[in-house]
Amino acid sequence: MAPFIAEKDTYDEYGLYDAAVKKFGPLSENQIFSFAPIFALGGQPEHSNLIVTDVRAHLALLAQPQEFDILHFDSERYPGGFERIE
Repeated sequence: MAPFIAEKDTYDEYGLYDAAVKKFGPLSENQIFSFAPIFALGGQPEHSNLIVTDVRAHLALLAQPQEFDILHFDSERYPGGFERIE
């Protein structure tokens, strides 16, 4: 498997974030914009492939080949640091 072949220098040049917000509206704190199919399975950075998914599931999938911790950063609740989420 190979990642998609980028035709642009950065993801920003695809205009995908603005398209996702227009299509789905703003995200809640436990959501993330993603693609279906994922890049590792041949997905491409196209507007038609955008989805909204659970951020924990997304990060867990990305982190499977390595150990990881999910940290919660909130400058109002934790002005000097973060809270580890178990």
